Amino acid sequence: QRQMCIRDSLQAGWTASFDGTITTCDLVAGEQTSLVNDGIGLENMNTMVVTISLSEYDNHRVKVGMPCTITTAYGKYEGEVTAKAPTATGGSTGSILDNVGSMAGISGLSSLTSSGAGVECTVEVKHPDENIIIGFEANVVISTGEYLGVVTVPTGSIVLDKTGTYVYLYNCLLYTSPSPRDGATS
Repeated sequence: QRQMCIRDSLQAGWTASFDGTITTCDLVAGEQTSLVNDGIGLENMNTMVVTISLSEYDNHRVKVGMPCTITTAYGKYEGEVTAKAPTATGGSTGSILDNVGSMAGISGLSSLTSSGAGVECTVEVKHPDENIIIGFEANVVISTGEYLGVVTVPTGSIVLDKTGTYVYLYNCLLYTSPSPRDGATS
């Protein structure tokens, strides 16, 4: 009885649970498919998403529902964080990229490589247009905080020596060396 239902269903044709565009088809007439083959790839063109990897430090600041800006080669779009994975994937310990990034005040650089750990985060594009092509790169900016009245100095002006870290200030022919306070780094 069950096999007859399946056969009748297949003879009537397949129907996807959503409208979309077929992007791959690995089916060959008369051959049997397996679990390893995709069979048919169907992309939902109504909902466009960008998948990014969050570093260990950014993961705790990014929340589902936060607004973001998505930039592609053809324009800027509004977006929203719609999902975050519960666990990180990938990862390496003591990555040289993380060591260099720490010196420059940038965290989580190893998550940008194939061996870096990161939490997968999905961002939905709010009003996609025909210029967005699935599979191309996009830059995602998620604002996690705002700092006002912060004095900024170029990284090259920070002096490191045995006594500490300081910045020379030039004021009326007098050089001083106040210790800079750590704050937001980017």
